[in-house]
Amino acid sequence: MMSSPNNFPIHRPQTQLQKDLFDHYQLKGVPSKKVERWKFTSLKKWFEKSYIENPTQNPFEVSTKHKLEVISPEEALQSILSSQYYDKDDSLFNLFLSQLKNAYILTPLEKSLHIKYDFQKGCFSNTLIIIRTDHDLSIMEEKSGGASSFCQTTTIIEALKEVEIEHINFCHMDEDSFYQSWLKSDVRNFSHLKNFHFHLSAGLHRSNPQIILNYPKASCQTHSYYLVNNDEHFDLYSQTLHKKGETYSDQLIKGLLTDNAISSFTGNIYIDHNCNLVEANQFHKSLILSEKAQALGQPQLEIFSDDVKCSHGLATGKINPDEVFYFQSRGISERKAKKILSESYVFEVTQKIHEDHFKNQIIENFKDKLELFYE
Repeated sequence: MMSSPNNFPIHRPQTQLQKDLFDHYQLKGVPSKKVERWKFTSLKKWFEKSYIENPTQNPFEVSTKHKLEVISPEEALQSILSSQYYDKDDSLFNLFLSQLKNAYILTPLEKSLHIKYDFQKGCFSNTLIIIRTDHDLSIMEEKSGGASSFCQTTTIIEALKEVEIEHINFCHMDEDSFYQSWLKSDVRNFSHLKNFHFHLSAGLHRSNPQIILNYPKASCQTHSYYLVNNDEHFDLYSQTLHKKGETYSDQLIKGLLTDNAISSFTGNIYIDHNCNLVEANQFHKSLILSEKAQALGQPQLEIFSDDVKCSHGLATGKINPDEVFYFQSRGISERKAKKILSESYVFEVTQKIHEDHFKNQIIENFKDKLELFYE
């Protein structure tokens, strides 16, 4: 057992490759707000807590037919380090990789895939799943539990041929947990990826989708919706990398905040040299329901080609009182009017989900939490 200066438990890396990655982590250290990608988020209190090793060998279950292959961390690391996914400047990803004990290749045998994580109390947990498919697929990764825990997951999606993939990351963990997820996907020629991030609860939820459009005609949509209350923080750091021309991306982020909650969004759209006929859109809109809640945003565009079409927007506001009055004039109470308007606010995101079972589950969970917002 090794310990960081802040009493955060670290396990001694088992291989030279993991030792090198841990050295990278120590060189950079725990990121502070001085680091650009963490400028809105403090990790200090999460690294001061004590955690136990995750007591569960496999922290997830899959409720649909699939083939699961356990691979060594070394095999997984060699694949990641040789790919475009690896970012040596991401110190927490280096920490994740250096501590990796469980890695899996999951091949779905049906067109929908539901992966459920139930994290243990007080644990430090790392899991990596590589999902490989040769057919259209809807995936939902659902994360729950994890009181006083520090949990990290990485999902790599590999399409073996031209397909349409829908991926949903749904987080409803305990309010004193830190959960960080990485999604990495290289979208193939004529393939389309829809990626959703739904945050319902967690002390701090950091989501890091990285999507590479590396083939002409490839496209992706990255949509997020969050409800944050009390002292929760939802942090989305998104990267969409256009490495070929004639590619398309669209990003919509919406959320509601109340109490002392914080949301932060950094959206990086990168268009490489000689990538003409690219279209990329990005919009973040949040509704603030209290005086102390904060919605922070930072769109980033890096464009190195001339013939492209890009847009981005950022808006923060409150529920329109005229809309509330419209409902009241028809005999609907103020509380119910605000709840209806909040439910309609999420509809723009949830209606984009193709798999009805996943869509209905998420809508029902969000409706239940909205009851707390308007008690």
